[in-house]
Amino acid sequence: MKKLILLLLLVVCQSMSAQWKKINLSPPFNNGYYLDVFFLPSNPQYGWISGFNSYVLRTTDGGASWEGHILNNNEMLESIHFVTPLIGYTSGPNGVYKSIDGGISWSDVSPKTIPNILWGCFFVNQYVGIVVGGGCAGDEQSFFRTTNGGATWNTFTQKIPESGLTDVMLYSEDGLGYASSSGIIWRTLDGGRTWSVFSQTGGLYWQEEITNINNSFLVPISGTDCSGGRDVKGELRFSSNGGGKWQSLQTFQSMFGTFLINETSGWGVGDGALVYYTSDAGATWQSRNNGIDPNANLDDIYFTSDSVGWAVGQGVYYAPLSVLSNVTEITNTENKLRVSPQPSEDYLQISGITPRDLNDNISIFNILGKIVKQEHINETTQFQLNISDLTPGVYYLRVGNETKMFVKK
Repeated sequence: MKKLILLLLLVVCQSMSAQWKKINLSPPFNNGYYLDVFFLPSNPQYGWISGFNSYVLRTTDGGASWEGHILNNNEMLESIHFVTPLIGYTSGPNGVYKSIDGGISWSDVSPKTIPNILWGCFFVNQYVGIVVGGGCAGDEQSFFRTTNGGATWNTFTQKIPESGLTDVMLYSEDGLGYASSSGIIWRTLDGGRTWSVFSQTGGLYWQEEITNINNSFLVPISGTDCSGGRDVKGELRFSSNGGGKWQSLQTFQSMFGTFLINETSGWGVGDGALVYYTSDAGATWQSRNNGIDPNANLDDIYFTSDSVGWAVGQGVYYAPLSVLSNVTEITNTENKLRVSPQPSEDYLQISGITPRDLNDNISIFNILGKIVKQEHINETTQFQLNISDLTPGVYYLRVGNETKMFVKK
């Protein structure tokens, strides 16, 4: 396993020129929970969003307006992908569905035999595509490949214990492609006919999405087990050298969606209205969630250009990239400061205070970068801080030039 470089960040948010804006949807879609967003790369006027309750949203004007459609079987639609303005596919735990009218109506094109659960899909063209699933329930990882638009499927399987397949991407019908499972990146060199493990990103925790540009990969992590159901923790894992080395940002909330703008700039979203951005291949991260409902969980993020972005989950949000300019972050990759316990309830034990920081202040910031508490440090390198007056949530503690993230329960 490649050694992870664990980063902690302190985000100080300045005034912002714009913010994420929630899109008004008509009932019942205004109360939907959405899991995937995709725009047609060749013509981003066309876009689609899928989610729970078989909800599919479509736009033909770049997101200025959205219309909703419902599949007849109350599906959870985890993934959606179109290859033309009319032909596309969506998939979820129970099957794969095809549309030939832009997402208005759908037909079932599922493989006849599927694992315990299906998840993501990707199509190179209207005929050749992959859908993946399995691996968390003692079953195999299953890669289903079709060359006739879902009429028939061929299956390739592997058996890596406790690693659930979630997402897939192909660059050509006969060449390179990648897939994601819990803690693992898979690679194909023959258009998805066969697959092998390419890189391990870290612990084998639920890794719901993969995004790749050249040698850069960015993946979200949820929980601390194969299916993401254990512990309320999360990470964003970034590799800029082809999966040889991974950096990890611990977010303490489950993360589900990622998107790369280029080889060094990327985004990640997750529970608790978390939206993070990096411009230096994951060395530092900024919080960019201004305008997101504070209690909204987010599941996916997509940019149609380097200046227009979409985030979905409990709601659909739109923003220009300038949304979150003018943000300053303070980071430290070799932090000797220690805080415990994690999470904390009434008191926080702080150790590792250096002599140069004596007679300085301990500052606590909330996720928006606002100072919510300050205490003067006495002549001691260990300190007990009363945090019973803080509301539950994620906070950042700074002493001198060092920072630590902690969770108040």
